[in-house]
Amino acid sequence: MRCLERIYDRYPPTRSERRDIRLISSWLLTEGKFSNTVECQDLHFTHEGLRLHAYLYCSGGPADKPSALLLHGYTPDSLELSALAKKLAEFGWAAVVLEARGRGLSEGNPEDVNGYVRDSVITLKYMRILGVDRTKMFVVGQSLGSAVAILCAAIDQEIAGVAALHPFDEISPDALGAGVENPDVRRPVDVVNKVSPRPLLIIAGDKDNILPCEGAVRLYEAAKDPKRLLIVRDGTHAIEDSEVYVLGWLLSRA
Repeated sequence: MRCLERIYDRYPPTRSERRDIRLISSWLLTEGKFSNTVECQDLHFTHEGLRLHAYLYCSGGPADKPSALLLHGYTPDSLELSALAKKLAEFGWAAVVLEARGRGLSEGNPEDVNGYVRDSVITLKYMRILGVDRTKMFVVGQSLGSAVAILCAAIDQEIAGVAALHPFDEISPDALGAGVENPDVRRPVDVVNKVSPRPLLIIAGDKDNILPCEGAVRLYEAAKDPKRLLIVRDGTHAIEDSEVYVLGWLLSRA
């Protein structure tokens, strides 16, 4: 993970955010390993006639644990989120990494990006069946996954908060080859205000040449409080540029 000092805030940090920074700084010194018995389990379930796959990272079972659903981007597979999931599990969380349609072991068409939203909502219901703490369920998305996370929060009011990593505000309705729906995952800016009153964290890189950070700024401006925008100095589209802070943000809310 990248050094915390590479992250700076576009706006002055609040007292609680300074506490977050102290928490994650302490983790950096201790390596944060509260548990060395993290297990990774395969989850299989069927939705809309498709067999879907996810990974569950936890220590000692998911019951009564704070949890996070982690959603990857369009082209990568779920492995880009495995390090963050494992670290959350070391801190006593249950972390579920869903594989989008047509990615990894999940069936379906990867261009059905609105189907990715519906699958994510069903995964959250499945997590509740597993017994996680229903009051501490968060969704973290990277790139396209950030738009999916925002739409999930607009649909599922029990979600406790959203972290959108390297997001976009809107892309062309012809992008990704999927049919247009309402709401549509290609326009998270239309529903980001519905995340409120739950907390929203947006992180972007100022040197992201895939999804320039200006889109993240517009998304932030369309959102309601409580919200926070962080820009990573020299940050690219890689999740490694943001996972240190999002980890601290999540842990401070458990």
